[in-house]
Amino acid sequence: MSDEKKPRTARVAIDPALIDRAIAKLAALPAKEKPVAAKKLTVSDAVRLMKKQLKEALAKNYTTAEVATILSGEGIKVSPSTIKSVLSRQKKAAAAVPKADPQELGHC
Repeated sequence: MSDEKKPRTARVAIDPALIDRAIAKLAALPAKEKPVAAKKLTVSDAVRLMKKQLKEALAKNYTTAEVATILSGEGIKVSPSTIKSVLSRQKKAAAAVPKADPQELGHC
């Protein structure tokens, strides 16, 4: 064990020219795209994220099998039944939200 102490970082002298170069380098950094998600999503999560586009494809008369094939071509392996199941669960959940009674809103 050595009795020699390491210099404190706060007391180390730094040439102002180095600081100016570092500031310029940091200021010139280009923006980076933020990753969509740090963790991988489940198939159900992916379907929920694409809900609007999936509904639009189905409204254009594509079948769930055709949509599943398109997604598979993009590296998202999902079955037609999973698409149906997740979309119908979301539909049921939206329908289960109770509507406010006009009398409860103070219109007596």
